[in-house]
Amino acid sequence: MPFIVNGELRIVRVWEVNSPTGGGLLVFEELNGALWQLCEAGLGSSQLKHIEDDWVEHPAVQQYLPANITPRPSDAKPWNYEFALTCGAILWVRPGRYLNTFRWGIRTQWNLLDRTSDRL
Repeated sequence: MPFIVNGELRIVRVWEVNSPTGGGLLVFEELNGALWQLCEAGLGSSQLKHIEDDWVEHPAVQQYLPANITPRPSDAKPWNYEFALTCGAILWVRPGRYLNTFRWGIRTQWNLLDRTSDRL
């Protein structure tokens, strides 16, 4: 059950999970243990229900957590939105080059981590 305060979720970890379709899924863990995944309009409930032993905390994202984020940004367009993290970092999501794919990355005032591989 999500724990939303003032329209925000408290995200404490982001996991990278191997996907059967290839690549890795980003799974966001809320303070109360609920799991979320990126979807077309922001964060959506994950079909995954518990953390597995082979999941790895994503180091590029983890350094900007914990963070309070709005799961469905009001200005979101399909696969085109941003989440503010701590230390001024922004996790961005953009449409991929192929149908039903997306790209994501982290933008900071110091650098840009660009995950340009398309994800399903």
